[in-house]
Amino acid sequence: MELVEEECALCIIGAGYAGISALYAAKSYLKPNERVIVVDKLRGWGGQWLKQYDFVRLHQPYQHFTAGNRKWSLNKPPTHLASKDEILKHLQDIVDDCKSACNITPFFECTYQEHRVVDGQVKVTVEQSSEQPGSKPRQVRIKAKRLIKAIGFDIPILKPFGTSSSAVQSVSVVDPRLHHADMRQDEAPVYIVGSGKTAMDCAYKLIRDNQVTNRKIVMIGGRGTWFAVREKLFPTGWRRLIYGASWLFSDWFVYVTRHYDGTNEKKVHDKLQDLGLFHSLVPEPENFTFGIVSREEMKTV
Repeated sequence: MELVEEECALCIIGAGYAGISALYAAKSYLKPNERVIVVDKLRGWGGQWLKQYDFVRLHQPYQHFTAGNRKWSLNKPPTHLASKDEILKHLQDIVDDCKSACNITPFFECTYQEHRVVDGQVKVTVEQSSEQPGSKPRQVRIKAKRLIKAIGFDIPILKPFGTSSSAVQSVSVVDPRLHHADMRQDEAPVYIVGSGKTAMDCAYKLIRDNQVTNRKIVMIGGRGTWFAVREKLFPTGWRRLIYGASWLFSDWFVYVTRHYDGTNEKKVHDKLQDLGLFHSLVPEPENFTFGIVSREEMKTV
């Protein structure tokens, strides 16, 4: 295996939202000639947004999703749900800002293996897959003054289920066949496994895009999922002026911090439900992972 050695002032593991945010913060402390090496196993900037399904949307006001105080170039209403391409463009804009402030070297399609601290220096080992077919991968050893691990949750996209019948099409949510005309016009029933944010997005898209009104769509909900009501968290119109930009950062957090004692999560959760903060497609759901769904989306599904 070919060995490559590099040196830098700062090494960041991860080129997703966490890594880009770290880079944006670090540029204020680095000199223009100091080198930053950013390592990521994917092909470019964006992290999990590169792998997401094409119809994914940002379900919070897009201005809130940024690094530091970097403003969006997107000029749309605050209620606009930013698309995958719009999110990736904004993340790239942040990186471009950083490039003008410091010397950035990305190492994409590299897998982080380990790091050690030796004599006040961080020694990071990553493995880089070769771009040439048939060539051996390279090992890159990076000596850095500082290291930031910004790997995030690293949640994989689920693969399709195997089926015993050739008459059943089993597809992942990122499968391009979901966008084809034959999928939209087909009258065969659709079974969606899951009731989380991805399942709701998929069901909503199929219902809105489907040209056949009587198509059967079944959601296998498991334990079910609670969703925060977007209109409550992020009011619009005159409600925004009265209740503020977000109910989340005021009433909800204040109530939780005052009433949660470490053992009474269900009681606190039930009270928040009574206040109209949560809703669900599945009766008596048991999961809550901070998904956000509007009343219109819930009603449609």
